Amino acid sequence: MNPGRIPQGFIDDLLARTDLVALVAERVTLKKAGRDFTGRCPFHEERTPSFTVSPSKQFYHCFGCGAHGSAIGFLMAYDRSSFPEAVEALATRLGLEMPDHAASDADPLRSAALSLTEEVAGVYEAALAASDPARRYLDERGILPETARRFRLGYAPAGSPLLTRWRNDGERVKLLKLLGLVSERTDRFHDRLMFPIRNLRGEVIGFGGRTLVQETPKYLNSPESLLFHKGWELYGWYEARQSPGRPDRLILVEGYLDAMALSQAGFPETVATLGTSLTTDQLQKMIRYIPEVIFCFDGDAAGRRASYRALELVLPLARAGRHFRFVGLPANQDPDSFVRGAGAEDFRVRLERGHRLSESVRDALEKRFPGKEVETRASLAGEAQRLLQLIEDPVYRELLREELAGHFKLGQVLLRPAAPTRPARATPKPGSRVPVGRGGIVRQLFLHLLHQPDLITLLPPESELDEIGLPGLEHIKNLQSAARIHENLTTGRLLELFRDSPTGDLMERLFGQAPLLDAQANRTETLGLIAKIRSQATTQKRLQTLLDLSRTRPLSSEEKKEFQLLESNLKSS
Repeated sequence: MNPGRIPQGFIDDLLARTDLVALVAERVTLKKAGRDFTGRCPFHEERTPSFTVSPSKQFYHCFGCGAHGSAIGFLMAYDRSSFPEAVEALATRLGLEMPDHAASDADPLRSAALSLTEEVAGVYEAALAASDPARRYLDERGILPETARRFRLGYAPAGSPLLTRWRNDGERVKLLKLLGLVSERTDRFHDRLMFPIRNLRGEVIGFGGRTLVQETPKYLNSPESLLFHKGWELYGWYEARQSPGRPDRLILVEGYLDAMALSQAGFPETVATLGTSLTTDQLQKMIRYIPEVIFCFDGDAAGRRASYRALELVLPLARAGRHFRFVGLPANQDPDSFVRGAGAEDFRVRLERGHRLSESVRDALEKRFPGKEVETRASLAGEAQRLLQLIEDPVYRELLREELAGHFKLGQVLLRPAAPTRPARATPKPGSRVPVGRGGIVRQLFLHLLHQPDLITLLPPESELDEIGLPGLEHIKNLQSAARIHENLTTGRLLELFRDSPTGDLMERLFGQAPLLDAQANRTETLGLIAKIRSQATTQKRLQTLLDLSRTRPLSSEEKKEFQLLESNLKSS
């Protein structure tokens, strides 16, 4: 599950041999505090130490900014190195030779797919060199040949060059179909400028294509595949990380050409979403490596909607040490057209004047609710309350609440947290499904196991977990599978085992909610959560039985009471 071709066994050995306290202490002044070590966080400014290194768990965590990880993660964050570079640095520190990639335990299907996408990128690059219309289009857009080469731009001509090239190679054609690059009779991309999408290791995992004729859609991406996940990747990040000095911020734009134009104009730290709305996964990925993200969307109505959506996604991640800014553009301008028209220096000034997250929330509310009428101010207050409730960090939430209350003169209306609403009681209806709750118990159990992996042995057999079927249990089962394969798991090793996977992503999202319990209390809590999950499963089964019964005959009064009681218990669990 490690994001590269380095054998997992080698990574496990590195983490087992590395003294994380000694590694961190080479860069951060640490003091012993009980079983752990503390110091001032190197990833954000602070006066009171909130950075902790745990020798037993082999991971670090900052309670101020939320930074956390293993020895590999620390080097990646502190030195701004890539995953392979961090692994190599640890190996050099321990006097170990890096393994030959040929001896890798990587998935052979994934390796074959990556090799094929590399070949496909080469086919498209060669076609661009031979296409006058495609090169003319790049000239019209101001994209220099060296920029096109750095981003490995290509061209998919009319016809089906991929199927034609490999028509007699059944295995390659089968893999092309699996990747969604061809169908039975034709290639996916025709007469399009091709943008290879690369991951942080520079591997081609998918393609974006912009039509050069009057064809819809204007932009077309590779479909979801074993390599490509549209809501996770970002265009241009590999290229950004290759720029001298490693970026300490990212500029996020909407389009491929926007990212290329800004990079060419002197802003190599620019990345783009892949033709869809920004996702939480993409944001999480960015802030894992970079402390500051600047959002610069188009100056039209769609761009303003995208900016507001980004603001909503950012608020749950806001806390000390993380910096988010929003940059506005003139109406109907995008970053590409602005930097070509106004110039790089004007764009640089706009970046520096970009509004902080708190200012952006205030500005967005002012634009959405410009009136002074009571009704308008009531709507403003309601939206402000909704945005505030998105913020998970209590300190940031209350500081922003006070600022908005003062700015909009809402006083106690906004300073009082919104009262929770009581959901209406549901009644069984033929054909309805049993509610499964919010998965809070499963999330709590996942956190306890993450912070004390030896408790994984307390889990019920996998067959029982399959029968329970609650949302999120697939991640619990992944931990269980890891414990069967790997001995002496630590928190740090789990983070690396599941790096860049859905389970690893869940770890990243939940990590700040660390259970501050000693080992015995954590064990007791874990046993209690397992018992609750079993009880919840029993409740669901009985509810389903009553629902099935209601489809054949009316429920008796006792059965209706039982249904309401069971449903109430399930919602409160």
